[in-house]
Amino acid sequence: MSQVSIIVPIYNSEKILSRCLNSIREQTFDDFEVIMINDGSTDNSGGVCEEYCKSDARFKLINQKNAGPSAARNRGIDEADSKYLSFIDADDWVEPDFIEQLYNAAEQTDADITVCSYIVDYPDKSIKRAATHLKPGLYVGQDCREIAANSMVSFVTGVVGYSVLRLVRREFLQNSGYRFNTSINRSEDSLLWTQLSFKANRLCLITDKHPYHYVMNENSITHKYMEDYWSMVKTIHNELRKTLPDEEMVIKKINHAFLLRTFTAMQVSSLADNKKVFLRDFKKIVKDELLDSIIRSLNMSDVPKHIRMHLGLFKLRLHFILRLIYLRKFYSSKKTDVLQKEN
Repeated sequence: MSQVSIIVPIYNSEKILSRCLNSIREQTFDDFEVIMINDGSTDNSGGVCEEYCKSDARFKLINQKNAGPSAARNRGIDEADSKYLSFIDADDWVEPDFIEQLYNAAEQTDADITVCSYIVDYPDKSIKRAATHLKPGLYVGQDCREIAANSMVSFVTGVVGYSVLRLVRREFLQNSGYRFNTSINRSEDSLLWTQLSFKANRLCLITDKHPYHYVMNENSITHKYMEDYWSMVKTIHNELRKTLPDEEMVIKKINHAFLLRTFTAMQVSSLADNKKVFLRDFKKIVKDELLDSIIRSLNMSDVPKHIRMHLGLFKLRLHFILRLIYLRKFYSSKKTDVLQKEN
């Protein structure tokens, strides 16, 4: 049995997959297995994976029908038998000491979850180091839950809910009863790791380290219109209310996270192919009863400053102004699409 199982969900990534798999193969810590879940790719991603399996026994390929990133990660969890689990996305890459840093920190602190920071790689070759506001070190008991609550609105802590930044004890994950929610394809990471962090008793942050490279890709799922995004936002909210402590501070953070995702949902709606779809989605959001009840229960002084103006428009029911703001974004996205096609 290896010490670390690295789970890599893969879908139509043949052009960039080798960069990811090469960075894993070159790790300074070598007691690991790589579980590659080919999630119904229609390109040659499976063939690329097979080459790595032939040359390195630590690489294992599992082919399945397309079921989405959550189902792919869950399949990887089922197949893993190591002490720790790590997740790496196929379009990203890691520094040679990525696993070594996380593993050493986890072993030294006996942490349930260990979290590092990351670097954003932009298409123009520029990079940006993610900022965090918490000191590196071990957090125990109630401190874990406070970090989890604050991280629901990640600008408070700078600790984002990406799976790829975490090393988790497999036994802890199994005993938690939680898995990736297969009914959502965006923010599924954030939901799971918030739930797990509330269950953790030992959380180790090495957020002064940036061994993970998150590659900004315009073709990524996170930059595309998604039909059911608003329903996913509500699913995340309802799951958090159902599974997290029924405490005033926690509920407040859940509601703030819901509001932040509301504006993301409106942004996603502006990426629709046509105006009719955009207006349909926008109306569905602004007329939502759950959203209205949360906004009306808010004390505006508790709300993050950067969304107060928009929330004020909601509270005053000035939806037409919000519609104009996001309609402008809609037309801007169409202009960008035309320019990209011309280039």
